[in-house]
Amino acid sequence: MKRATFNLAFYVKRTKTRNDGTIPVFARITVNSRTSEFGLQRYVNPDGWDSSKGKAIQNCKQNKELNNYLEIIKGNIFIKKRELEEQGKILTADLV
Repeated sequence: MKRATFNLAFYVKRTKTRNDGTIPVFARITVNSRTSEFGLQRYVNPDGWDSSKGKAIQNCKQNKELNNYLEIIKGNIFIKKRELEEQGKILTADLV
């Protein structure tokens, strides 16, 4: 069985600014060049996001909590990926 390429990235959509000035955080899963994106229902101040690292700059309590949440999501996605691989299912971005 050929091994699938897999990537998980967190990013923000700066074009979707809310009234309070915050922007939404999204996750993108890429498997074999096919992507699936979903919103995390979390928001961050645009100045508090580090695009190169894909996480919030930990300068306040809210950003620390957001980064903890992102780590939990990341862990859950990798657990689901492993479960699908163990079941022998073909891995797709939408399936994960």
